[in-house]
Amino acid sequence: ADDADQGTGSSIHFKVDGTERMTIDSGGVISTPNSPYVIAGRGSTQSISNTTDTDIIFDSKSEDTHTNFDTSNGRFTCSVAGFYLVNLCVQYTGQINQMHTGIKLNNAALKTFYDPWCNHGDGTRGHERSVVIKCAVNDFITCSTYHSTGSTQSLEAGRTKLTIIKVG
Repeated sequence: ADDADQGTGSSIHFKVDGTERMTIDSGGVISTPNSPYVIAGRGSTQSISNTTDTDIIFDSKSEDTHTNFDTSNGRFTCSVAGFYLVNLCVQYTGQINQMHTGIKLNNAALKTFYDPWCNHGDGTRGHERSVVIKCAVNDFITCSTYHSTGSTQSLEAGRTKLTIIKVG
């Protein structure tokens, strides 16, 4: 850091070029307000064909601190190496069978023996899952879904969403 000072109230403030980048308070809580963070969602429905692994294209975002997220392809590209917490919430407009959700690193399984898919079963409408992923600079995270209901189904607008934050 360019500068670290005690500040007030027993907090330590770390600054780079005069801008605060990290704070450690008297309780040991570390704040890094400039960590990569995105909240993305579906602003409209998305059709998912029967028995087809389909990337979820999150077409809107309300937060994107480092401009890491591309709404044209639903891809989060890591600008900083580290560990990222990914939370995916998928909801269809109706009950479906064999609902699967996938979280992928560089369009593949996260690691050997770690299948990107989670099967949430039959007669469900939505599900949520989370995972922590170790990423290098320029790695990318995508999410997908699959079902075997027998016909094309739709993801519900405003209910299918993604949150990603660098945690370490």
